[in-house]
Amino acid sequence: MHTSHTYVGHTFDNELISVIAYQVHQTAVARIPSNSSVLIELSETPRKQTSTQIINNITEMFYDQKVPIWAEVLETSDFPHDYFLTFAAIVATTLSLIAPWSMTEVLMTKLV
Repeated sequence: MHTSHTYVGHTFDNELISVIAYQVHQTAVARIPSNSSVLIELSETPRKQTSTQIINNITEMFYDQKVPIWAEVLETSDFPHDYFLTFAAIVATTLSLIAPWSMTEVLMTKLV
C-alpha cells in the first residue's frame, strides 16, 4: 500500500513479506531429513505447493492475470499468511543451528 493506496497494493505489501519469509524458511530446513509438514510447511496438513512453486505462480500472474486479480491470487495461495509464525520458525531454526540444544530450548521457551 506504500505508494498505490489500493487494496491490491496493501495485499502485496503484506502478503509478499509472508511469501519471502516462507521461501527463506523452506530453504533453511531443506536439508533436514524429515517429511514433517509442521517442520517444512509450517502446517499440520501438507500444503498444495512449495514456496518455490508459489513464487513461480506469482511471477507468472504478473503477465497472465489482470491487476484486479493479483490480490486474489495471493490471498488464495497456500502458504502461511501470518508472517509472524514464519519469522518465529526462522529464528528457532537459526538458533538451533548455532547454539547447543539445551541453550536453544531454554531461549526458545523464554522467547515464546
